[in-house]
Amino acid sequence: SLYGDSHLSKIENSKAFNIASVSKLKASLGVVSGYTDASNSHGVSGINTSILVNPLKDLSLTVQVSHLKEDETFLSSYFSGAYQTGTAKTKAINLIATSKINKNFSLITQLSKATTQVATLRDSVVSDFSNIESSGYSLSLLGNDIYSQDEQLFVTFKQPIKVTSGNMVLTTANGLNLDDSISFTDQIVNLSPTGIERALTIGYATEFAKDTDMALLLNHRNNPNHDVSLKSESQMMIKINKKF
Repeated sequence: SLYGDSHLSKIENSKAFNIASVSKLKASLGVVSGYTDASNSHGVSGINTSILVNPLKDLSLTVQVSHLKEDETFLSSYFSGAYQTGTAKTKAINLIATSKINKNFSLITQLSKATTQVATLRDSVVSDFSNIESSGYSLSLLGNDIYSQDEQLFVTFKQPIKVTSGNMVLTTANGLNLDDSISFTDQIVNLSPTGIERALTIGYATEFAKDTDMALLLNHRNNPNHDVSLKSESQMMIKINKKF
């Protein structure tokens, strides 16, 4: 999410309560609850506080700090059966800077970083999670009324939230001992993905003709889902809306 907390944006079917100030220093405090999946199987709850300041006339800075608690998932990932995990707690910070370049263009930058701690279950074959560090960023150029009124253009380059470091221990059966008991071996598993997804999105919307609006969207992703084995994806969408 470009305009909100990237970690909180992963919550599905959410309910939120927010208190905000309307003074010169804009601040808010909110709580949220929901699920990490569309089937409402795995709950998540959190608290978020944010502060917005305008140090310069054409510059605004937003700082968001959040704490999330996931049941049986971590960073929206679910391990089932013998691989199941316990509660995960994530502390995240999200920084957003919005700069007005001129009357037509604005630049928005966003950086998100988080640390996640995962509790393990006694009967699970995964254990000893280290702190999981994750981060993401985006850079967007927004344009309005460039050549004509009601014309909009945006260009966004981003790296979605990605695990940058973190390990866990996987315990697997290794064979039988002389007394017929099962021997086990521990393996350290790196939780960082194999690649880094980077995406470029270009959007344009204008009044194509009288009572007719047109929107064009181009999107290109390298290493989708941070998986180096996946091919790059390119998409194009054209939408025309006619009023009768």
